[in-house]
Amino acid sequence: MKDYLKESLNGEEVNYVLSIIKNTSKTFMKKYYNISEKESFCVDDDLLIKQLEYKYDEESEIIKKILDTQILKDTSILKPYTKYQQEKIAKMLDDFAQEVGLEQFVEPLTFNEKLVVFLLYIENYQVNEITILLNVSRMCIWKRDKSIKNKIKQVKEKLDYEK
Repeated sequence: MKDYLKESLNGEEVNYVLSIIKNTSKTFMKKYYNISEKESFCVDDDLLIKQLEYKYDEESEIIKKILDTQILKDTSILKPYTKYQQEKIAKMLDDFAQEVGLEQFVEPLTFNEKLVVFLLYIENYQVNEITILLNVSRMCIWKRDKSIKNKIKQVKEKLDYEK
């Protein structure tokens, strides 16, 4: 039998432990924060894994750290933005870019890409939260983010070429 106090976990064991932690945290949050079974609730996998890579002396310290850094977020209160709210966000990004002199970077972006830039980089929302606010998939957010980065790279190259 493996001595888990002396030997490290393999990949399968790590995934099993993480699934237990995620399920336990969801159950805890739903029970103690009165979240119904029908409401959506997300645990950010990447941030959870990053936090669990640290070594702690006490088991309670791990849970305290996770809750203190808000890895577990109640997304049930988030509602998708209306078209009007989305237009307002895009306008705010355009105005902000113009104020700080970055309009050449924002100008080539589509309406949907502007929403992602604002929510992801200015408001610092998590991808899970943005999917709810914009009512799109995580993959869609990642593709838009990749497109944003490519367009910004093209603008930078164009500016460097003009110098």
